Amino acid sequence: RQEQTLAVWERELGPLYDVTFPTVSLTLRVSSGTYVRAIAHEFGGAFSLPSLALTIKRTEVGSYTARE
Repeated sequence: RQEQTLAVWERELGPLYDVTFPTVSLTLRVSSGTYVRAIAHEFGGAFSLPSLALTIKRTEVGSYTARE
């Protein structure tokens, strides 16, 4: 899905596509049903900036843990 998103950005942003935008990395521990993309949107809203979650990596789901 990330490749599709980047392709849309390149098409829509045109010459702005190569502009470097600031990024923030967060580690969140959330309960089931939490919409991480919504948290990213709210985070940007707190600073009056557009924002999104570019990458989400789940390391635990229930009793399952991802191997590094």
